[in-house]
Amino acid sequence: MPEIKNAFLKGKMNKDLDERLVPNGEYRDALNVDVDYSSNSDVGALKNILGNTLIDSINVASATCIGSVADTENNKIYWLIASAVKDIIAEYDQATGAVNPVIVDFGFVLNFNGFNGSTPTLVTGINILDGTLYFTDDLNEPKQIDIAYWKTQTADFNTGTTGLLEERITVIKKSPLQAPTLDMDSSTRGGNGTQSNTQVTVDLNLADTGGQVTVLYAPLDSGDDVVGTFSLAPNYKPGDIIVLKHIFTDAASNEESSLEARLLLKSTYVAQATFFQAELLTISELVPGDIVQWDALLEEDEPLFELKFPLFSYRYKYTNGQYSCLAPFSKAAFLPDSSKVGDDFEYDSKNGYNVGMTNTLRQLELQDLNHNIGVDVEEVDVLYKDSLSSNVYIVDTIKKVNGSLAASFEIKDEQIFKTVEANQLLRLFDSVPKKAKSQEISANRIIYGNYTHQFDLPNENPIFDVKLKNRYNPTDPKYNQSLAAYTEDKKQMLSIKSNRTYQLGVVYIDKYGRQTPILTDKSGIIKVPFNQAKNKTQFKVNITNSGASGFENYKYFIKEISSTTYNLCADSFYQDDEGAIYISFPSSEINKVKEDDILLLKKKAGNNLSEDGGKFKVLDKLSVVPDFLAKPLRPEYVPEYFNFGRQFNRDSGYAEQPTPAERDSGYMGTNNAGRGGRAWFLEPGSTPVPNHNSVIIRDMFQIGDTQIADADSKYESNFNGISSEAKDVMRPGSKIRWNVGGAKTKVYTVKSFQIGIGPTSTSHDDAEVTFEEEFGQDVLVLYDEQDYEDNPRIAVLAQGITIEVLNTKDESGKAEYAGKFFIKLQAKTNLLNELVDTTNTDQLVARSTIKFDGYDDGDFVYQESRNYRQFFIRYGGKAGTDSSQLSSLSRPASQGGWNNVIDVSLPANWEDDGYHLCLETELPLNEAESNYGNHPFIKNLKEDNYIRFSGFKYSGTTRWFDEKYYKIKKVLKRDNQSNYQHDDGARLFFIKLDQPLDYDLTFHDQSSQQSTVGRGFSYATVFDFDRDKAINITNPPIFEVEPKDDVDIDIYYETQEVFPVSSIATAKNLQYHNCYSFGNGVESFVIRDDYNAPALGKGVRVSTVFEDNYQEETVKNGLIYSQIYNSKSSINRLNQFIIADKITKNLNPEYGSIQKLYGRDTDLLAFCEDKIVKILANKDAVFNADGNPQLIASNRVLGQAIIPATFGSYGISKNPESFVEFTYRSYFVDKARGCVLRLSADGITEVSNYGLKDYFRDNLSTQTGYIYGTYDSTKSQYNLSLPTSVNTTLSFSESINGWVSRKSFIPEGGLSLNNKYYTFNQGHLYEHHNGATNTFYGTKTDSEVTFLLNEAPANVKNFRTLNYEGDAGWYCDSIITNKQDGQISTFIEKEGKYFNYISGIKENENTVDTKAFNVQGLGYLTSQALSGSDKVYTFNFELNKEIQLNDNLYYLDASNIKQDLGSITAIDKTNKTITVVNGLGVPQSNAYMFFVKNAKFNTSGVLGYYATVKMKNESTTPKELYSVGSEISISS
Repeated sequence: MPEIKNAFLKGKMNKDLDERLVPNGEYRDALNVDVDYSSNSDVGALKNILGNTLIDSINVASATCIGSVADTENNKIYWLIASAVKDIIAEYDQATGAVNPVIVDFGFVLNFNGFNGSTPTLVTGINILDGTLYFTDDLNEPKQIDIAYWKTQTADFNTGTTGLLEERITVIKKSPLQAPTLDMDSSTRGGNGTQSNTQVTVDLNLADTGGQVTVLYAPLDSGDDVVGTFSLAPNYKPGDIIVLKHIFTDAASNEESSLEARLLLKSTYVAQATFFQAELLTISELVPGDIVQWDALLEEDEPLFELKFPLFSYRYKYTNGQYSCLAPFSKAAFLPDSSKVGDDFEYDSKNGYNVGMTNTLRQLELQDLNHNIGVDVEEVDVLYKDSLSSNVYIVDTIKKVNGSLAASFEIKDEQIFKTVEANQLLRLFDSVPKKAKSQEISANRIIYGNYTHQFDLPNENPIFDVKLKNRYNPTDPKYNQSLAAYTEDKKQMLSIKSNRTYQLGVVYIDKYGRQTPILTDKSGIIKVPFNQAKNKTQFKVNITNSGASGFENYKYFIKEISSTTYNLCADSFYQDDEGAIYISFPSSEINKVKEDDILLLKKKAGNNLSEDGGKFKVLDKLSVVPDFLAKPLRPEYVPEYFNFGRQFNRDSGYAEQPTPAERDSGYMGTNNAGRGGRAWFLEPGSTPVPNHNSVIIRDMFQIGDTQIADADSKYESNFNGISSEAKDVMRPGSKIRWNVGGAKTKVYTVKSFQIGIGPTSTSHDDAEVTFEEEFGQDVLVLYDEQDYEDNPRIAVLAQGITIEVLNTKDESGKAEYAGKFFIKLQAKTNLLNELVDTTNTDQLVARSTIKFDGYDDGDFVYQESRNYRQFFIRYGGKAGTDSSQLSSLSRPASQGGWNNVIDVSLPANWEDDGYHLCLETELPLNEAESNYGNHPFIKNLKEDNYIRFSGFKYSGTTRWFDEKYYKIKKVLKRDNQSNYQHDDGARLFFIKLDQPLDYDLTFHDQSSQQSTVGRGFSYATVFDFDRDKAINITNPPIFEVEPKDDVDIDIYYETQEVFPVSSIATAKNLQYHNCYSFGNGVESFVIRDDYNAPALGKGVRVSTVFEDNYQEETVKNGLIYSQIYNSKSSINRLNQFIIADKITKNLNPEYGSIQKLYGRDTDLLAFCEDKIVKILANKDAVFNADGNPQLIASNRVLGQAIIPATFGSYGISKNPESFVEFTYRSYFVDKARGCVLRLSADGITEVSNYGLKDYFRDNLSTQTGYIYGTYDSTKSQYNLSLPTSVNTTLSFSESINGWVSRKSFIPEGGLSLNNKYYTFNQGHLYEHHNGATNTFYGTKTDSEVTFLLNEAPANVKNFRTLNYEGDAGWYCDSIITNKQDGQISTFIEKEGKYFNYISGIKENENTVDTKAFNVQGLGYLTSQALSGSDKVYTFNFELNKEIQLNDNLYYLDASNIKQDLGSITAIDKTNKTITVVNGLGVPQSNAYMFFVKNAKFNTSGVLGYYATVKMKNESTTPKELYSVGSEISISS
């Protein structure tokens, strides 16, 4: 008979094809078998498989392995075990077979169970790199485990790991959150007599020969001994060098010079003693000839960072070589020269820099270098940057000493070590995801996908309570009642810049330093007004509403959007005739300001804050001298005598006062303008009148000029007229102006000059002068009592008017203009007042001088020679007398009084304050008493002006000056006769000065005083400040360019402190400062206030607000990556996630969430739910015209995301655990699409299509648990486990390109190492292919294979026998055709084969076919009865003759359902009874009965188109099965 055979040549399952179509060599199903297959043979061999053995003996119950990784470099396996009691990271050493604990956690630090035993989350993102295990579980912080270290901390699997803290095993590392504090000093020594400390002086004569203090002489020689006594005990030691300085003022030139000497304290000096002996080292070339006071200062090294704003930070280095973020930077280690404040403020206007804005720092210690320090910190880098550069440098590294790290560091010099990476300044925190689904190490970085970041914040903005307060307060608790500490702190002069608007924001910080964006509110805005410039201020702030939860700390950030501006130091100022002020500045400052800028006056001339801080627009900026200064009109001719002329129709001769009628009619007195009388205008033409252009001049000459009428006659003081010299200079085109008491008119141009126009012989030399321009309102300055608007015909000319004939002079080369540029501003009164230094007497201008005549001759009578006013001292004028001693007028002459006491009442406040002198003045003949105020001296005798006295030595003509200027504090004028008894026409002026007189004044004819004291002060000069100009201002005004706000910038600068969230309602004083305040309005933040010099800046590190809806977010389609790792160069930056860099990449959300990341061929594959995406690493793709990509190098870590056409439209669904890779292939499941996929060089292939397409489509969708994928490198098979319903593992083999078999084990993951296959079950590690056959995890399951014998599928065949080639032990579990079931009881070995005949299988209710030949009827049942345990059924007709013993008896129940009554044991044809042992049922009466022949005994072979055969093997030893065959016959 013919034989058909299946030789298992193809060695794979096929569940897809119809039974008739399954190719020979394939099989329907297999369990726990493998195929030995040779491509050169037509025979395949199936065999049962070896099981697995337990590797570890870890004592853990109810555990699960949630992740594993193979360390192929060290031949080790690491797996993560979750249990309700403890979590474990275990290590298996393949070389030694040892299993060791890495971490044993009883305290939910690893938290594999999600806090308290919930279903563990798988770790599908896990890598091992140079002995460190990295993993993420989408539940906790991503972890990094230093395997070698933690093994040393773990004794065994039953003992918890020592020192285990989450912060020690997270990828994110703790960083310092607070800036270092600075302990600074201007002196390395400190104490009296050192830099910026209490001044020490000593009185010494260092001249070689004696002399005068006011004269310079040759000094002592170097090496000479010097002995002296310090003014107080200095902090000096033997061997110190002391620098002595003295400011010497030259009496003749009034110029100052600085003298210096250096002393070496001898060894005999007692430390801190006042008495000293020293050796003179060096000294100036000349010194004063007598004892003078010298300032003493300890000579020390040059300051540190003298022209810099040094800022310091620090960072931690962990034992794994990773660095923390930088701490916030400290305030600037800058100590302005605190000796240059107050009256000693020094802004060098010549060179244009602020002397006080240099760093005097000589001692610096950084403290508190251990904030928020991590347990595993092994070093601390001390960092430095200055404000000019963005570079950060390592100053030094603090290393452990005796196992501990110092928390302070002394800066001794300006040496730096190396530069820190530039991006560290952008790294306020590490944006390591809070959790992530996927992880991979690619491009030398750790990459997370499908990650969670950010925080949920309160729904309302923070409400700020911001105040501005004085920074330095001696009652502040931080000074601990130490005035010295307060004084020392105040020297820093830190402040908040005024005239700025600030906005505060807050960030919240979690326990690992992650920060929120800036949170702010309008309540955080505060404007610091201009008037705070004189103070040293700081912010005090708290938040009044509840803060965010889930954070540990918070800190403030500050926004100030003003641009950088500069201070400008004015050198001189000038006012032109057009009402503009030109201020000169050193050329070094020219770039600080430009046209249209606004200047703010910060400090007025002197040392005081500008009172109103006026704003002045820059109208022009000139680098050359303005024309009115370069070529000014200077007086060419100034007559000593000048008077306007009479009216044309009036002559002299009227001595009496005019009547009102005469006044209105145009009267003019004979003693007219210029002679002290009044001029009553009837019409313009005599004196300057607005809107007219002519005047009459009567007198104009200098003593010694030539008379016009007689060239040989020269003018003397008593002559009248106009001289030839005056006539010559008054030619057409000449420029003139009038001046009275320093007040000047504008300049006018002479049009014509006509002399001899007088109406009488006495006025024949009068001249009429016509001008090109009409007079303006400026000429009204020439009139004292102006009533011009009400009665333009009446005005009173001032006394002392003179005319200046001007000529252009080239003064562009004047020294005062050299090296200067000019700013033009509008002349405003407040500006003029503040440009003048009213404390600097060098800027005073003499306005008028009078002589004290020393006698009073009673009532005046007219004397032609008496044409001046008489002045003398009536009271006071006594040296050393305080004003309070002169509150009464009853004083004898010896005390500064006059014997002829006059009773004058003084106001109450004068009775209290008193006066220093009383000046009396008398009128000349015919001068009205009401004209006192016209005299220049009296006009300038007013409050805040100055007075100075002088005289002549009694026996000579040398003028002797009192060098002192006395400031006039008060002036009281007494001119009401009813208040005193005095001569008609006399006036008294009581004058209070700012201090007592140094010398007696000559008073009341006490000429004998001159002989007594050797000098006589009988002259007084009154001074005022020149408000038209000031040159080389000693203590100049300081301007600031008003900053421009950059409203588009929303940048907030970090402050130094961090605070616990629990204290958020408590007001905090912030260290933040952005300037140094000198207490006089000057606020500086630039070194020396130089242009382009280092500036303090607003801060170092910044943050900003988040415009969109900020909240905790899981970026399902996002990638985020760390900085680089390079083991060769010891660079480990895998903890650095700098969000300011481009470290994120988002894929198209249509691809679904990222479930798995895998690095392949330097690129990164992202396995999303619905797509597999290839992401180019460190390169990009450009596309050719044909659409094909061309790779180019790129500095982008993650380049373009592309989906090659060969990838198709597949994803990994949500089953990253199904992913496994081996060599260049990877396998995974797309559950949503019901397929199993292979990704290889040719793209993605559906390997589920290889015989199991329908199977996977049906069964993948039913899986509710994890679908584990593992790779068995021993067998080169991908094992895919389906735990739900089918509860099996299927193995795919590339060698046969199909699914070999099912396996009876369901692992918790697995891996291969060195051609060995390992899986995990209940947390334990098992090795495969070395255990008892078919025994997995202690449970044995037989091998089986189900195959088809389906040759000639169109023919019905009788399968008569079954045989197999292989090892003994295989048995046929079933043989089924499409028509019948058969069986083989045993196989008989014969001729190298095992065979037997196929017999039928006993039918049952479900298999009985009533139409089949083996089913025959009996008829209806008559009765039934029990016979012991047997049942006897009786019929009333003859029994079917075909019935036999062992046939099965059936009946149809009431529902016509077949019911089996059991096997027939006896037949009584006579009595028509059938007996069944242990009958199975009770048929109803008249039930229809039938019997079924037992196929086992009545059938030889089975019929059908094909036969499905299941072979099994229960052996515990390996058994092969080569082929199975059957002898058949074709059924007719």
